[in-house]
Amino acid sequence: MTLMQLINRFSFLLFPLAAFLVAALILARAKKGRWPWMVWGALLAAFLAFVFLSGQRTTASFDTPENIRRALASADQPTLVEFFSNYCLGCVANRPAVQRLAEEWTGGRLVTLDVMDPDIRRFGDEVGFEVTPTFILYDTMGRELARWVGRAPTVEELERLAP
Repeated sequence: MTLMQLINRFSFLLFPLAAFLVAALILARAKKGRWPWMVWGALLAAFLAFVFLSGQRTTASFDTPENIRRALASADQPTLVEFFSNYCLGCVANRPAVQRLAEEWTGGRLVTLDVMDPDIRRFGDEVGFEVTPTFILYDTMGRELARWVGRAPTVEELERLAP
């Protein structure tokens, strides 16, 4: 496992950890009598951050990688596949762009696959998936047309590649 994959897999811990470190700094510098409220506030912020980052997204459900390939090869329009994780900070940051794509892109369909599912992970390994978020555009025959890692494609890019 590369360093980037390791960081990506555990990125959901970074924000709460930072909030706890801030709480520790506040505790170290706070005056007597006031610090418990400050620490509780920082701990509450860390908890809310964890809840926000753990917000579940819906994902397409497939039993096996073969069923995913079959669905891609029999699609009547181009398909953009998003490999994401609910615990990935980059995926959380891309949510508005993905929502916009789902609303504005009329030339194909968007399928989101949660890489925490072992079957999805096996399919990801077969197509060379490494880190989230990764977007792969497939044509109607199931062939890869383009790949974006770390950011969502724009509607203009999709329309240019899959008219």
